[in-house]
Amino acid sequence: MTNAGESELHVDLVHEALQHLYSNVELASSTILPQRPSAAVLHDPVQRAQALRSWLLDGIEALRPSGTGSVETASFRYYRVLCLRYVSELQVRQISERLALSERQVYRDLGRAEEQLAEVLRARLSRENATAGGPSGNALRDELDALLGSQQETDLAQVLDRAIRTLQPLAEECGVTIEVTEHRVPMRVMATAGALGHILVRVLSMAIRAASAQTLGVALLEEGDTAIVRISPPATAPLPVDKLGETARLVGESVNLECRTQHMPRGLCSIELSMPLFQPQTVLIVDDNPGMRDLLRRYLQGTRWQAVFPPEGRALDEVAVAIQPAAIVLDVLMPDIDGWSMLQTLRLTPGTAHIPVIVCSVVSDPELAADLGAAASLPKPLSRVALISTLMRFARPENDAIDESSP
Repeated sequence: MTNAGESELHVDLVHEALQHLYSNVELASSTILPQRPSAAVLHDPVQRAQALRSWLLDGIEALRPSGTGSVETASFRYYRVLCLRYVSELQVRQISERLALSERQVYRDLGRAEEQLAEVLRARLSRENATAGGPSGNALRDELDALLGSQQETDLAQVLDRAIRTLQPLAEECGVTIEVTEHRVPMRVMATAGALGHILVRVLSMAIRAASAQTLGVALLEEGDTAIVRISPPATAPLPVDKLGETARLVGESVNLECRTQHMPRGLCSIELSMPLFQPQTVLIVDDNPGMRDLLRRYLQGTRWQAVFPPEGRALDEVAVAIQPAAIVLDVLMPDIDGWSMLQTLRLTPGTAHIPVIVCSVVSDPELAADLGAAASLPKPLSRVALISTLMRFARPENDAIDESSP
C-alpha cells in the first residue's frame, strides 16, 4: 500500500485543487483531500478547505527562489506565473500581457510550476509521515491554523450557556451545583465558536470533577474592552489550575483567548479565560492588482477587520489621516506608486506615524521594510491565516486612535 504523500500525489490532483483554491465547497471535497489526512479529518467543510488552502499556499511560497538576482531566473518566473494565475486569479491572457510572454509560454511555465509544487508537497508529506507521532506534530498545527482562519463574530454568552448545559449531567453525577452569574446582554467576541466551546467544555468538566459535591462558581464579566469567563473554586476544594491553564492554552491562540489565575482567600485560585470584545476595525489595502484586492477583501470577510481601498486621485497619506485605519497593507511594487517612498511618507507624517504598515509584496525585503518602519513584511502568495495572525499581532485597536486636534 502506498503511503499518502508519496506517488499518489499526482500533479493532476494539485492542478485541480489550485483551480478551486478559493472555493470552500469545491476545495473541501477535492480529490487531493486524502493526501492531506490532517485536513481530511476536520468535520467543518470551511475549516477543511482552509487547511488545504494554507497547505497549498505554503507550498507555493516554498518555490520562491532566494538570493540576489533571483528575479531574473526561470524559477522565479515559474513561481510568479503560479502566483498570478492561482493566488491573484488572473487569466492566462492577462499574465501574458503583464509579463510580456506569449500565452503558449505562460501555459508551459504553469505546467512546470505545478510539477514543482507537486514535488514540494510530496517531499513535505514524506517528512511529516516520517516524523508523525504526538499531538504536537503538524496535524495539530494544521487544525489550529484552520481554526484561526475560520474566526467570526460570536456571542460568548451563548457559547458558555451551551457548554454549561452540555455538562449539566456530569455536574449532577458529581453532586456539583454550578452557580452561574448571568450576563443578560450579548457579549460579542471574535472566535471560532466550535473551538471556543471545546475549550470551555474541557476546562469546566475538569473543574466540575475537582469540585466534587460542592458549588462551582461561573461568571461572565465585561471589564473595559475585555470579556472574561471566571471559574471560582469551592470553599474547600482548589481547582487544578495548572491542568486547566494548560488545556486552555493548547488552542487559546487560535480563538484569541488568554488564560490567567487570580489568587483568592485561603490560598485558593480562580481561573479566568479572557478575550477582547468585538470591535470592527478598518484595514486600508493599497495594491494595484484587482485580483489581490479582491482576495484580501474576501480574506477579511467575517472577521473584525473591514477592507477599504483608497479612492483614485487622492494621496494615500491624506486618505490614511482621514479614515485612521487599524492597519495599512501596502504593496511596494506598483507601476504608478513607489511603495518604499510611500512607506517612509506614512512613517514621517504625524497623522499616520502611529498606524502599523504591513508590507505585502511578491518581491519581499523584510530587512528594508523594517528599516523604513514597517510593522511586518508578508510575502506573496499570502494565506488568510498569515494575514489574520499578523493583524492580530500588529493592528492598532480602535480606541488607540489619536486626537488629530491635539498638538
